[in-house]
Amino acid sequence: RELMEKLHLPEKYLRRAPNELSGGEAQRVNIARALATDPPILLMDEPFSALDAITRKSIREEFMQLDEFRKKTIIMVSHDIQEAFELGDTIFLLHHGKLVQKGRPSELLYHPASDFVTEFLSNDFLQLSLAVTSIAGLWNYLPGEGNYEEDLSGEPTCDTTLWKAMELFRDKNKDCHFINLRHELTGKWKRVTWSDLMNAYSTFKCNNR
Repeated sequence: RELMEKLHLPEKYLRRAPNELSGGEAQRVNIARALATDPPILLMDEPFSALDAITRKSIREEFMQLDEFRKKTIIMVSHDIQEAFELGDTIFLLHHGKLVQKGRPSELLYHPASDFVTEFLSNDFLQLSLAVTSIAGLWNYLPGEGNYEEDLSGEPTCDTTLWKAMELFRDKNKDCHFINLRHELTGKWKRVTWSDLMNAYSTFKCNNR
């Protein structure tokens, strides 16, 4: 019941048969069932493959926010490279059943082990790069830090990835020209404009290619 609540499943679903659930509901139930036994390692084989794009995105976000997942080793098989890079701490790229490269998502992007890896990621490079480039990684390329004593509780702040920071700009009032970025390890923050963010990303890419 606790897991179902976290996965936004009403308790009435406990009495429903599988054929009475939508695709997204069934996936949430499957995740809850898998976590209920509290396994030390969880194997997930294409867990979101049968869902439409909007439902996939919603469940992936819920997946990443669950404490139960952050405390476990999860082996996920996926043919969706965006999904793998968004969710994975370590990527194992296979080709014809053989390991081509193992590493953090950023290592595969910026330090490919072979021409195959480069070519495999080339069509999605920009989108993958935005999704895996962390605010912490951009930190030294951003302009000066703000007043750490100032209360930012009322303002949206991003401390994860460049992609999330760009979404924050998209969602803010059009008359607001800056956002707050926080370093997830030090807790320090910077107030930056869109130009600051893009300039930092360009410098970061040049230094990591």
